Amino acid sequence: MVRIFAHRSLHGTGSFLALGVLRGSRRRLTGLAMYPGLCETRCRRWTDRRIEVRRSPLRVLVVDDYREAAEGLTAYLSLSGFHCNAAFSGTEAIAHVRRCCPDLILMDIAMPQCTGPQAARALRKLPATSGLVIVAHTALDEMEVRRQARQSEFDGYFQKGQPVDRLANWITGFASGL
Repeated sequence: MVRIFAHRSLHGTGSFLALGVLRGSRRRLTGLAMYPGLCETRCRRWTDRRIEVRRSPLRVLVVDDYREAAEGLTAYLSLSGFHCNAAFSGTEAIAHVRRCCPDLILMDIAMPQCTGPQAARALRKLPATSGLVIVAHTALDEMEVRRQARQSEFDGYFQKGQPVDRLANWITGFASGL
């Protein structure tokens, strides 16, 4: 028996569609080879930059062009004790940070008009935000993110699709004095 199935990753230009055929108990995928790391969920700190805790709760800005994902993650992190806001583009993130500087930014990479690396680069150039903790939060493989961005733009990498409670704990790990 042959069955056709499809797998769609997260919304945005970093998304892809993988098609496959299931023959018996063996599944054959096509399309995943573009981003082989999508099969491995992981996170990693890239710098020693820390959040200097001056207030509680920690303020987190979630940046993602997929509105539903950004709002859902913002709601979950808010329930986990963070003060969260969402921005739906790199340009909107830069404007938000100029008004109200968060402690940490979770930045999608593949967004239209102003990508995550472009927004992070712009924020690093501003004296008030050059030390801000910025984490690449994307479905893309870590190697693809490193290819698109200079290492100095991001302080870490957290691949989408992992348990959100793990993300909340990981964010807290950036804070000194907690």
